Amino acid sequence: MPTPDQDVEKVFAHIQSAAGGSPDAFWGALVRNSIDDVLDGPRSGRWGIVQLSGVEKTFIGNRIEMRCIEELELERGGPKRLDCLIDGIEVDIKWSKKCAWMIPEEQVEKICIAIGFNEGRNSVRAGVMCCRDEWLNPPTKQKDRKRTIKAKYGKKEMRWFVEDAPLPSNFVGEMDEIKRKAIFDRPVGVARVEKLFEQI
Repeated sequence: MPTPDQDVEKVFAHIQSAAGGSPDAFWGALVRNSIDDVLDGPRSGRWGIVQLSGVEKTFIGNRIEMRCIEELELERGGPKRLDCLIDGIEVDIKWSKKCAWMIPEEQVEKICIAIGFNEGRNSVRAGVMCCRDEWLNPPTKQKDRKRTIKAKYGKKEMRWFVEDAPLPSNFVGEMDEIKRKAIFDRPVGVARVEKLFEQI
């Protein structure tokens, strides 16, 4: 029977191959596009995570999970199972804006793909590890009793796809402020699109 370490290596190799030859570009684009899905910039005029409500920020993890499964062509997990199956191994997909992944009790000793954002460096981290009990901090006092990964094990035991992949810029956020205001002062629809093309 394969050990957890062997399963992690199988999952790592599968994803590394499916992501293609440029892991920085793949993971950076996956996170950028997931954030932009939620920002809905062309309609809302927003360009940064800070502009999202607390509820909206939770949707980023949902989009990342969906994009991971779709873009890596992974088999979806079934009811009462983890997010996906990779070579028959159950795997969960975790997102954390601050790389402080929360592990519920039912996922202890399970394998997870951990994806996070380093705001200070504007970069993306992504890796895979087995959430072993001894590598996790004690449960929180919250009802869900989720646990975080101990810092030393997160660094040492994570098999990183990328540790510092640049996060691509957001088109709306990079625009000149005056031009951006001129575009988003127009109503949603054709008038806004026409103004956009005038400004670029």
